[in-house]
Amino acid sequence: MNTSTLTAFYAIADIAATKWYLAKCCYVRRTWAQAADERKRRDGAMTFRAPNFDHPRGYIAFLFTIANVEGGIKRAELAKLFNIRSVSLMTDTLEYAGLISLDREYTHKFTITPFGRAYLALAELARPNLKALKDAKQTLKAAATL
Repeated sequence: MNTSTLTAFYAIADIAATKWYLAKCCYVRRTWAQAADERKRRDGAMTFRAPNFDHPRGYIAFLFTIANVEGGIKRAELAKLFNIRSVSLMTDTLEYAGLISLDREYTHKFTITPFGRAYLALAELARPNLKALKDAKQTLKAAATL
């Protein structure tokens, strides 16, 4: 297991989660350190540490789709691709985390940010490690129920 890749992925995932927390949950001005600490303790806080690569409508699938469309993609096009009525919750979550951005002035299209590209690249490199950790957790759960 390549721990340096996994550590780098977890670092960038924690940055995304803290950005999300600052944008979504902090009604009072917080420093970065305060927000990171509060996010870790809060039960409902978003985490980007364990992307589900198998989920057809998960946030990682949205990121890969937005990254692969040259010039950006509109909400209606995303909804049609994923065969769902509304993509607002997912796109807002990804935008709060700083992984995608919306051109609100001209095209109204979502594009992936450089930070989002870094997250995707590290997620792809860490995919085997993340799968091994997920399998190990499932094995521990199964052993605990016996």
